[in-house]
Amino acid sequence: AAQGVNEKLARLMNINFDLRREMFGDAALGAMNVDMVLTPRSVGAAAKFTGSGGAAVVFCPGGAAQVYEMVAACEAKGFTVCPVVLNPPPGTHPQSP
Repeated sequence: AAQGVNEKLARLMNINFDLRREMFGDAALGAMNVDMVLTPRSVGAAAKFTGSGGAAVVFCPGGAAQVYEMVAACEAKGFTVCPVVLNPPPGTHPQSP
């Protein structure tokens, strides 16, 4: 069941960016922003903007090996990759009191 959810999330993330790209075009989005999304996709990851561009969120349904491939591909192009931890245990977030 989790695999189906992961695949659906990845598909929806990609659709979200594809619709934005279709609506606004590459010139409006900017070549670097488009590349920031297409680079993770080149290794099978899902990717989309977090907002209007300048940052992307990436989901690697293929697991750790795909994460390593994605990081290497992104860093080779000069992109910085920052892991995101969802729902960290209480008191473990750096900004926790």
